Amino acid sequence: MFTLAPNQRIRGNVQKFLLKKVSERYLPPEIVHRPKAPFNAPLRAWMRGPLACMVDDLLSEASLKARGFYDPRAVRTLIESDRRGVQDHGMVLWTLLTTEIWFRTFFGGQTSA
Repeated sequence: MFTLAPNQRIRGNVQKFLLKKVSERYLPPEIVHRPKAPFNAPLRAWMRGPLACMVDDLLSEASLKARGFYDPRAVRTLIESDRRGVQDHGMVLWTLLTTEIWFRTFFGGQTSA
């Protein structure tokens, strides 16, 4: 698409202009011209399923105490609340998990203890 002239890609406030023009032949207008919608990853399902062991390991009480950033009891409460289905804390847990992975990747070692 980037080999096309900008006026074929964007016209006025319409992005993906050419794609939308072609799509009008095959799809109803309410599909072609609907507003952008965010896509959210299924974080809650990941935290409860394939990443549960990683969450328990990287966000364990020992790991969190050693890092010294977060209250281990508060994090455990979030994890348990999420797993029991009381409240969706998937985004918060994802943030905590990726922050811990980032620290381990760029500052080496598991924790700063």
